[in-house]
Amino acid sequence: MTTRHARCWGPSRRARAESKASRKQPWLDRLASEKAHGLHRHRVRLLHEQVTDYERFECEWAYALNSRAGEDIRVLRLGEHQLPTELIDHDYWLLDDVHPVRMHYGDTGEFYRASHVPDLLEEYRAARNAAWNLPSRSSTGGPGTPNCIGAHARK
Repeated sequence: MTTRHARCWGPSRRARAESKASRKQPWLDRLASEKAHGLHRHRVRLLHEQVTDYERFECEWAYALNSRAGEDIRVLRLGEHQLPTELIDHDYWLLDDVHPVRMHYGDTGEFYRASHVPDLLEEYRAARNAAWNLPSRSSTGGPGTPNCIGAHARK
């Protein structure tokens, strides 16, 4: 986590985030190992038009760490840009271009679970390709960070 984010969150949030960072290290190691072994992990994340605190947290902290470890992430904010018609109305991973995994979130954007959905493979590929072809209008900044289009907008 960057110092800028730590200062904005204050002492209690900073301590919780640092605690989560150490717990997240095995996951980050797995992402790095998968990438080193040629596995490609793509994620397309659609944010609410009014970005929730949890969604902002994901972009500023969780996705930044994941992308540095090897996950390729595109984050799009609904209502901010003209989105391609191929995009689907939920978030997913596409693992090594053959394993589609749907993400399930609560009303405020918090992650609940993931489910393997092999029947959606072609739809997910088309949506991923459309998201990757969008021009980047903003980003979390720097190499190894996700393309978080519109993620930092205020409520």
